[in-house]
Amino acid sequence: MFSVSLQIILVIAIGFLFRHLRIFKAGDERVFNAYVYYVALPAFIFLELNHLPLRKETLKVVAVVAVPIIIILMFYWIVVKLFKLDRKLFTTLALSTAFGSTAFFGIPYITFAYPQTESLQLAALIASVSGIFGLSTVVSLLELYYVPGLKLKELLKVIINRFKRNPLILSIIAGFLSNVLGLKVGGGIYKGLDMIGKSTAVIAIFMLGLFLYGRTYKKIWQGVLLSLPRMLLMPFLTYIFAHLFGLTSTSLSITVLLSAMPVALTLITLTQKYDFEVDLFANLILVSTLSSLAYLNLLRVLISK
Repeated sequence: MFSVSLQIILVIAIGFLFRHLRIFKAGDERVFNAYVYYVALPAFIFLELNHLPLRKETLKVVAVVAVPIIIILMFYWIVVKLFKLDRKLFTTLALSTAFGSTAFFGIPYITFAYPQTESLQLAALIASVSGIFGLSTVVSLLELYYVPGLKLKELLKVIINRFKRNPLILSIIAGFLSNVLGLKVGGGIYKGLDMIGKSTAVIAIFMLGLFLYGRTYKKIWQGVLLSLPRMLLMPFLTYIFAHLFGLTSTSLSITVLLSAMPVALTLITLTQKYDFEVDLFANLILVSTLSSLAYLNLLRVLISK
């Protein structure tokens, strides 16, 4: 079981080492990020969703992914209102919990841990739902933080403008639509897309090593505290609702694991764009990513019992 973490640590360490040896320089991670974001992940998600069996279990998984996030955000909002806390605290807590790295870290993790076709299809589904839900939540919170009283129509316009150019969102739509219409991809096209999609795991994790090198980490303890909800609360609530909705053992295990994935790397780009606690989220990503290599193994042991 721990071999999965060792594989991931090895790939991260190689990326970190190559950056230290100056084989890659600062900013090169953007090239790898662009490949994963625009090519590999969209190919993986499209292909897996294209062949995903559409059944009752699929709808249950969608609900189990979304409901815990909604509950936690409502809980944060009530606490902030009740104790009249700073609105910035609510936004920080919400961002650190709502948007996990189910695509850039979760899919590689599942690829290493559960390489079966059914598991990869399920991982693509969960990454799609949590990605759409998480990204729309994060953008909404940041827009509302800087523009209090922003009208719903204007907020929706901002979200739609972001989604219509997002390759992952487009691949999700294309994958589901082609599946519903019965347009299954096969033959040489399938093999080509499958080859590209399978490159996601190693390149995304290697890129993480490049990303982590050379950054200043002065807010580690704040990062530790903010990582706890994704580490503990999200998988706990997901496990409860997975049982309530009657998910099968495989669906339950993968859904719970992906709910505990570290904070999304994309938050660095978004917080930089909005100039919102950039250093804090860099520390949070470091802490949640490295600690996940330990606690995800513990979580796998607990949910397998």
